[in-house]
Amino acid sequence: MKQMETLNVLNLETGQFEGKTITINDGKVTEMMEAPISHLRTYALPGLVDNHCHIQPAYAPLFTAAGVTSVRNTAGNSLHLKPLKDHQYASFSPTVFTADRMIDGVPGLWGKTSSGSFSTQSKHDAIEEVKRQVDVGASFIKVYGRLKRDVMEAVVNEAAKCKLDVSADLLASTDVDARTAAKMGIRFLEHNSGIIQSLIPSWHSLLSEKEDRA
Repeated sequence: MKQMETLNVLNLETGQFEGKTITINDGKVTEMMEAPISHLRTYALPGLVDNHCHIQPAYAPLFTAAGVTSVRNTAGNSLHLKPLKDHQYASFSPTVFTADRMIDGVPGLWGKTSSGSFSTQSKHDAIEEVKRQVDVGASFIKVYGRLKRDVMEAVVNEAAKCKLDVSADLLASTDVDARTAAKMGIRFLEHNSGIIQSLIPSWHSLLSEKEDRA
């Protein structure tokens, strides 16, 4: 389907809006020409990216309605999100880059192994979980704070073999801080986690109120 629109388009280099007449073919801008800006009351800007969310098909269209055209889903279940990843709802849902189940230690912060979380103390089981996630199409691997350091390292090494980045939420970690994670090869620290542990080694999010005040 082809259509033409005249509107104000944001120039990312100057930060200014410029009048443009754009041609859209099958949902993609294929041509852009100068147009007078004085009478235009419609605006366009590049699609936004949500770099940390937990999306579900039921409310995925709300992201697009708010201008978010791509999302980075930081843990979930690739099988649940397969219709979104395969762009079966491309006309009204964002492009999804997703981790599969978060790989956590025991006890898992979000409970036992489930559709959204895998809890283990075994390097072998963690490596097999990475392989499974690769097979179902995970875009990256997510590890959680109760995972022990040696198991986390095994996950990172296996993910590297599969050319996948690893993301970590270290808020509850007692033995991995931001520096350790970076040296390990973890690429993303969700919520800036691990930085406080680098500054205050005895701190983690599971401390009691009394311990936290001490």
